[in-house]
Amino acid sequence: MAPLSVNQVLEILGDPRSIPALRRYYNPDPAPGSPAFSGRRFESLGRGCAHEDDRNRFTAADLLAVQCLSVTVPIEVALDLLEGDLGQQVSGLLSKIPADIVLGTGDATSFLEDGREANQAWHLLTAQDNVAWVTAGKLLARKRPHLIPVWDHVVRCALGRPNGAWLWLDRLLRVDEAVVLRRLEDLHEQAGLPSEIPLLRVLDVVIWMRHRDSHRPSRCPGLWSQAFIPSRSEEDTAARGEADQPMAEPDGQQRRPGVVQADAAGEFIPGHYCRLCGWPFSPSRGRRTKCESLKACQRRQQLPMHLRGDGCAYDDRVHPEWRDLHS
Repeated sequence: MAPLSVNQVLEILGDPRSIPALRRYYNPDPAPGSPAFSGRRFESLGRGCAHEDDRNRFTAADLLAVQCLSVTVPIEVALDLLEGDLGQQVSGLLSKIPADIVLGTGDATSFLEDGREANQAWHLLTAQDNVAWVTAGKLLARKRPHLIPVWDHVVRCALGRPNGAWLWLDRLLRVDEAVVLRRLEDLHEQAGLPSEIPLLRVLDVVIWMRHRDSHRPSRCPGLWSQAFIPSRSEEDTAARGEADQPMAEPDGQQRRPGVVQADAAGEFIPGHYCRLCGWPFSPSRGRRTKCESLKACQRRQQLPMHLRGDGCAYDDRVHPEWRDLHS
C-alpha cells in the first residue's frame, strides 16, 4: 500500500460527507440515540483553568484529555509525567518548541527531524512501559496541537501507512502552495468549528470518521479503495422505497439487492451483506455485518483458495472469479 498523494487526500477531504462528519463529531449535544464522540473534548478539556506555565508541562487535565481519544497512560508513567524526572525531561524539550508553530509551515520540519525536540520527546515517552506510539503521539498532540497530528492505526491505514508520519505529513501540507492546508481551513470554517480546533484535527477527524467502520486489523485495503463509494444506509434505502426492489445493471439485467458488485465492493452496508465474504443477508434477519460463522457463509467455501484468505479483500471482489460466484 502506497501513501496517498496530495490529489487523493484532496479528493477525500472534498467528499460531501466530510462537513457532516465534522459537525457530528464535534456536536456538543447529540440527539438521543446518536453517538457522542468523547474526542470532541480533547482540545478543550481543562483549557479554561490552564496557566501559562502549563504550556510546556503535562497536567492532570492533559492525561484525562488523551482518555477522550481512547488511550490511557499507565499510572506510574502518569505520576512520572506529573511529578517526576520524565515530566521534567519532556517539559524541557517542549519549552524549545514554539506553541503556535504549524505543521507544514515555516521551520516546523526542524523540530520533527531525528534527534530534534519533538522526536526526542516521542522516544522518551515510547521508552516507558506500556506506552505505545499511539499514546505517545496523542500526548504530544495535546501539548503541541498545531504541530503534532493525532495518529492511530485507523488514520495510518487510511493514509496509506506512510513511514515517518510527521515528516511525511509536513511535506504533504507544503505541496502546491499548501493546498491541503487551505482546504482544511475551508472545512473548518464551513463546519463551524470552534477556533481552538487545529487544522490537523480537521484532517484527523475527517479521515477517522470515514475509515473507522470499514477498517480491519489485518489485510485492510485502506480508505482510498473505498473513498468514492456512495454512503447508503438501510434507513436511506427504505426511505426511498428501494429495499426490496431489484437493481438494474447497465445492460438492463436485474440483480438481487445486496449482492456486491465490483463498483460497490468497498462499502459495507450493515444488514445487507457479510463483511467477510460479501454474500447478502436478508434485511429481515437484523443488522448483522458478518455471517454467524465461517461455515454458515453461503459462498465462502466455493471461492478458489487464492481468493479466500482472511475474508474477501477489495481486490478479490473485482476479480472475475469472485464476481462469478457472488452474482
